[in-house]
Amino acid sequence: MKTPAQLLLLIVLCGPDLQAPCMTEAQWSGSNNGDGPVDGGDTSTPASMSLDAVIQQLFQQQAEIHQLQIDMAAKDQQIQALERREYVKRCESGILETPGDVLASGAVPSSDRYHDETATFSRAFPKIPEVTIGLRLVDHLPGTIRVSADVSSKSRTGMTVRFSSWDDSRLWRASVYWMACA
Repeated sequence: MKTPAQLLLLIVLCGPDLQAPCMTEAQWSGSNNGDGPVDGGDTSTPASMSLDAVIQQLFQQQAEIHQLQIDMAAKDQQIQALERREYVKRCESGILETPGDVLASGAVPSSDRYHDETATFSRAFPKIPEVTIGLRLVDHLPGTIRVSADVSSKSRTGMTVRFSSWDDSRLWRASVYWMACA
């Protein structure tokens, strides 16, 4: 007759039905009090593990399963958030550039100068797009360089970038890359 601990170990190792024996009775009823195989067996197999080791392994696997369930729930939430976000239907991009010498007159100290350049989109966006710009070119005369480029206005059909220079900076011309998406 097997002890409850031995039965638990058999269920863990062989499955709950115990229809197909995974160990012979001789392996469990030998001189080592049923703690494992009597033949000195292979200690790398699950059958040679002590009950405490099997229980510890079960707890570790339960913890791993729990962590995987938490990770899966987090991934499910990320997927749901991505499915709810607005879809970007279209993007357009281009270059805007100032004409030469339009911002070069920096002889007067503290004089602020600006020039606006406008881009018209190939067709209207369904809503006002998000616009990103990045400096592409800064062509300056000798001395201190001060330049700024900002999106000053945007609509469904176009956008305006304001190029600025100030103080004694002498900017010959500047250009930006732009991208609009909605």
